[in-house]
Amino acid sequence: MEKDFAQALPENPFALPPVEGVIPWQEAPKHYGRIATVEGVIARVEDRGSVAFLHFGQGESDLRLVVFPRSYGLFAQPFPQSYLGKKVRARGRIVIYAGYYEIVLENPDQLEVLDGGP
Repeated sequence: MEKDFAQALPENPFALPPVEGVIPWQEAPKHYGRIATVEGVIARVEDRGSVAFLHFGQGESDLRLVVFPRSYGLFAQPFPQSYLGKKVRARGRIVIYAGYYEIVLENPDQLEVLDGGP
C-alpha cells in the first residue's frame, strides 16, 4: 500500500496516476479505478435505447465501452453498429457498474478507430 501512496497524484492522494501506454482490453480489470488506454476489436454492439455498449468480447464479463444517448450523435453513424468488428483504442477510467468492467465514453476523442473505420 505504501508503494501505491508514493505513486498517488498530489491533487488527490487517493487517486493513482493513469496507466502508461496502451494495454490489451483483457488487462483492464487489473487497473480498476485508473485511467487507461485499452485496445482491442469490438466483438459485439448493443443499443438498449437508454444506453449503448461496445463489447470487446462475447462474454458478459468482458470489458465494455458505454455511451449514453445524449452522446450518440457525436460518434460515427450509424451508432453503435459502425464500430462492430473495428479495432479501437479507448481511453477513460476503468470502473465497475453492476458487476461489469466498463469505460464510459463522453465524447469521440476517447475512441480511436485503428483500422480505417469511422
